[in-house]
Amino acid sequence: MRVLFLPGIFSKTEAWAAKVLAASGGADWQSRVQRYSHWGGGNEENMDVAAERERLRGEEVDLLFGKSMGSLLALMAVAEQLISPAHLIILGVPTNISRERGIDVAALAGKITIPTLCIQQTDDKTGPCAELRRLVSGNSQFTIHEIAGDDHQYKDIPQLARIIKKWLSA
Repeated sequence: MRVLFLPGIFSKTEAWAAKVLAASGGADWQSRVQRYSHWGGGNEENMDVAAERERLRGEEVDLLFGKSMGSLLALMAVAEQLISPAHLIILGVPTNISRERGIDVAALAGKITIPTLCIQQTDDKTGPCAELRRLVSGNSQFTIHEIAGDDHQYKDIPQLARIIKKWLSA
């Protein structure tokens, strides 16, 4: 299985994403973590979303992961049919940031036609699970898995791996 992980906006999430992939993946996974062009430029909050989205055009992956800003990037790329994975997994969808950036999560969710797992902390400081649940409620392709927490860190990698493996095997 070809797997691509779109991490959060900060370069420190690259190592975390690799750990999630290692814990969640099977022996047949050919996985990689996307490196963003703004990393190392001194201003890690300055992601060129349009350029990063365009870099995904035509990527051949079976499973697409996204965390935080990477989850928004994944939703946009799949909704706009720039990339066509069989499954989508998004963690820590920053609904607050999406509003600030003019990204309509509900509209994007409405265009998703593949099975999608959302793992969201109950009180994630970038967007609580209840809000995400409301935004994607009109699309039966979405499965929401709510976990305890409010810090947007998603540090319990074994817990994430269990959730992901169970969903993928269902």
